[in-house]
Amino acid sequence: MNAIPEFITHFWGKADPNYPDTQKWHPLPYHMLDVAAVAATWWDTCPALRGRFKAAFPNEPENRLRAWVLFFVALHDLGKADIRFQLKAPEALATAWRVVVQGDDHEIPPLEISAFDHGHAGIAWAALEYQSWLATRDNELSIWARWDNWLAAVTGHHGDFPKPGYEGLKGIEADEILIDRDRAARHALVSTFESLFLQPAGLDLQALPPPCSLPARALLAGFCASCDWLGSNTDEFDYRAPDTALSSYLRKRLAQIESSRMLERYGLLSAAQSYAGLSALLGNAESPRGVQTLVDDLPASAGLTLIEAPTGSGKTEAALAYAWRLLEAGIADSIVFALPTQATANAMFERVKSFAAKVYGEANVVLAHGKRDFNVGFQQLIERGQRRIRQGDEEASVQCAAWLASSRKRVFLGQIGVCTVDQVLLSVLPVRHKFVRSFGLNKSVLIVDEIHAYDAYMYGLLGEVLKNQCACGGSAVLLSATLSTSLRDKLLAAWNGEAAGDATNAPYPALWHATGSTVTPLTVAKTHRPPRRKVGIECLRLPAAYPDDDLRARIVAAARNGALVAVVVNLVDDAQRLARELRQLVADSPAIEVDIFHARYRFADRQDKEAAALKHYGRSAPRGKGRILIATQVVEQSLDLDFDWLIG
Repeated sequence: MNAIPEFITHFWGKADPNYPDTQKWHPLPYHMLDVAAVAATWWDTCPALRGRFKAAFPNEPENRLRAWVLFFVALHDLGKADIRFQLKAPEALATAWRVVVQGDDHEIPPLEISAFDHGHAGIAWAALEYQSWLATRDNELSIWARWDNWLAAVTGHHGDFPKPGYEGLKGIEADEILIDRDRAARHALVSTFESLFLQPAGLDLQALPPPCSLPARALLAGFCASCDWLGSNTDEFDYRAPDTALSSYLRKRLAQIESSRMLERYGLLSAAQSYAGLSALLGNAESPRGVQTLVDDLPASAGLTLIEAPTGSGKTEAALAYAWRLLEAGIADSIVFALPTQATANAMFERVKSFAAKVYGEANVVLAHGKRDFNVGFQQLIERGQRRIRQGDEEASVQCAAWLASSRKRVFLGQIGVCTVDQVLLSVLPVRHKFVRSFGLNKSVLIVDEIHAYDAYMYGLLGEVLKNQCACGGSAVLLSATLSTSLRDKLLAAWNGEAAGDATNAPYPALWHATGSTVTPLTVAKTHRPPRRKVGIECLRLPAAYPDDDLRARIVAAARNGALVAVVVNLVDDAQRLARELRQLVADSPAIEVDIFHARYRFADRQDKEAAALKHYGRSAPRGKGRILIATQVVEQSLDLDFDWLIG
């Protein structure tokens, strides 16, 4: 291994004047190796992660791919080797560079320092200097074409993909000694990481990294950003004085991460229990039925699975059971369950917690939507995670809840994330850190419920999500009670890029599985198909679509006979008026309750309304006692309810 220039350890990478130790700054190469050490440990201990990278870079041997990934992850903060970044912490600079910079004798304007973006500068400096690093000419830019996306992925770890033409590099006014020192440091860092990561795999800087597609770039960017979040945690990576050789420092950090089980403690690694069959997810008196009977016939391989079956037929349990099989096989290491509304996400959050206990024993279930802080169950989960500080391992099942819950982006990094579908769609929209969501989805089984409930714009975004999942070897399960043939074909085509044709034809209920360009339908045996039901349909022409006296009387009569009745109206005002009128009609029957459910409550009150609706009209609700629910359309896709008579 080549000798490592000592001076590069005197660039600071992390600095904090309030750090609780005498060492107030952390050397730049040490921090870069902290992040690379997290990446190396995660890679070596997570088969699902390796599988996603091998799918994204299909023609590169695994040992060489690992070397390239670690090399570029280590370079994520290359732009910090620049005097303008170093001047952001003058106290650390004065300590580290005592003989180079004296006071304000650097000739750089304050605005240039404060506006300096080290991520954008990293790829920009690389574009200017890579030919000297490689000791070769690249007149056709064929070499840079390979480096570009790799560097964009890692230098964009703070939220976006930078471009080489960073304006901040133009016209730097500083002493030539400082400029030359920065240039030499960047070259030394690249050479050092070549020695530490590339050469052990038989590679060097003259070798070309494998082509990096846009989905592969997003995968690498999300991985690097996640590793940087952990590698920047001073609870795990304390500041060190620059007194250890870099190769020795890397070995010590790798040993520290492994011995402390850091990735497990932060919820990023957790081995799934052996698959116990779908029956393990059912009640004592229940057995697999309908599409549930097909789950064990599916291949334990990455792909798109589409389940179409009636409401209440067990699609959720079928999807979770199949996800469990993929977890056991190492195809995925986590589950993301996306639902159309906050109410359905809240309800699924409660259901998934018991599933998580069966699959992981100890697991982190994280909720993500705009009002999750009002969810009592989720807040209790976080509070239990915070109590672990005082109670040791008693609360190990939620030991990383606070960390995962600190950002909705991180919902995709734990074992199980429950979210509204918009959180998934953000992975393909131009928002900061979208690639963290994408990375989390890639390594997870993505389950999307009520797939029929979205609009054309959302289907377009969902199609992009599915394309990214397919490109990186991920898995997805889509659930629906009613799906048109054209929409089913569109979703399957989004996965494999080809029209499914006659392959999608199968009698309802059914299940489809797509791998590569092959779509295989699975049909439920006649003995397991749901019994045919007769549903009485009556069409009434009423002014303003509002129940008249006769219909209101029929509603009350049905409730008095023990029926659970729901009336869905268009307006909140109509719902409130109808509830008042019906309460007057049942005033002589105090046993009959008239409930109301709409979206115009305070969120905290709405959660109480949701809980009450589930209690009185859900799958476990008592039968035989009549009750009436007046609701707006929000009830249609928000809650898992069962009525004897539905009026709308």
